[in-house]
Amino acid sequence: MLKKVRAILRKFNMITPGETVLTAVSGGPDSVALLFALKELRDEWQLNLKVVHINHNMRGEASRRDALFVANLANQLGLVCYIQEADIKGYWKNSGKSKQVAARELRYRLLEETAAEAGATRIALGHNANDQLETVLMNFLKGAGTEGLTGIPPVRDCYIRPLIEIPREEIIDYCRYNQLQPITDESNLEPIYLRNKIRLELIPLLEREYNPALLQGARRLTDVLREEDELFTRLACQAGEEVVESREEGKIHLIIDKLTSLPTALQRRIIRQAWREVSGHTQGLHFDHVEEILNLAREGESGSSLDLAGGIKANKSYNQLILGYNEERKDTVFFQYPLKIPGRTEIPPIAREMESRLIGREEVSPSFNGEGFKAYLDWEAMDGPLVVRRRQKGDRFHPLGAPGSKKLKDFLIDKKVPRWERDDIPVVCSGEKIVWIAGYSITEQYKVKEHTKKVLFLKLI
Repeated sequence: MLKKVRAILRKFNMITPGETVLTAVSGGPDSVALLFALKELRDEWQLNLKVVHINHNMRGEASRRDALFVANLANQLGLVCYIQEADIKGYWKNSGKSKQVAARELRYRLLEETAAEAGATRIALGHNANDQLETVLMNFLKGAGTEGLTGIPPVRDCYIRPLIEIPREEIIDYCRYNQLQPITDESNLEPIYLRNKIRLELIPLLEREYNPALLQGARRLTDVLREEDELFTRLACQAGEEVVESREEGKIHLIIDKLTSLPTALQRRIIRQAWREVSGHTQGLHFDHVEEILNLAREGESGSSLDLAGGIKANKSYNQLILGYNEERKDTVFFQYPLKIPGRTEIPPIAREMESRLIGREEVSPSFNGEGFKAYLDWEAMDGPLVVRRRQKGDRFHPLGAPGSKKLKDFLIDKKVPRWERDDIPVVCSGEKIVWIAGYSITEQYKVKEHTKKVLFLKLI
């Protein structure tokens, strides 16, 4: 299996030698095998390996057992381990989403926060070839297009999946050969959710009655479709630049006659790209929505519009198709809370907390670069009561290391923060001045200096 992992790392350019890789370990066979394989390749790739376990607290004693297992495993391998507690119920209750979607969203948020804390440039996940097949079949049953049939991407942003082409059976054999003793999650054996039904019922039927080499066929399919999808995406990006007339925050204007003169396949992709540009994602955008938007562009009267998912609206104005947030929606409610020092300040509107305490200069992390969900600030430079609040129109600050001050809105656009996330970024202020944009940058004026004696430590939880 090690030979295959090495080949996958090279095939998809997953890792550059010398990188810090945070490996997500649940305690199951896939993630345990992944961790052990990367440990064996550590010297060859000059990797700095670290471990994270997300405790979902959904299975009582079993959840605590899993967390302890991962902590002990990391200790045996001599690796730094982060155990993150996920309040799935609380996050789900405040998100307005399904429990599965909320759990996934929170899990990825915690992984990225931990990566920032650990100084990791890559997050390794244990998805394997069977997971890929299950995803392709699940998307097929839902009527997904080409993008959905490419399955799980081997590389997406900072996430890598070094086991993505390795069958589950080989992974279990690898664990057995290396005398690893992973934990089995009994919930995966119950045909309750769609994925479990596909795994336990549909795939065995297809392999038994139709194609014993189903796994290999799925891999060929995803490879071909992924390459074709990348080509279509590049073509749509090139064509899209001719179609876009103008952009502004939360809104994009498309030229209708240029859009509708293109092949239908490119029209659909340009609409999806425009949606992603406006909202930062394509969640809630289905095939029928894209067709409705295109029908509005082709046949709708000037002044007609469509209300779409997530507060987004499509308007037709003469030869323009305008895709953006509904201007009639209610503005996000402003919040502001005094910061407890020391202590924890709850931020209910975004279901987060901020921890704060005063520390000595010698406790400042040498790897701190101003980014991430921890901040070290010069306590003596503070010139007013500290509060945590939502961003406001006209906010400006001087990002750490930047030549001068900048509008917060422009800073977040430059950082490619999706519009829908911007109002949920806590802003810490001293009096009227911004001192920290949580997750992104401290203010230059408040950085820890050589003469600093007392440091304010902040952490977004």
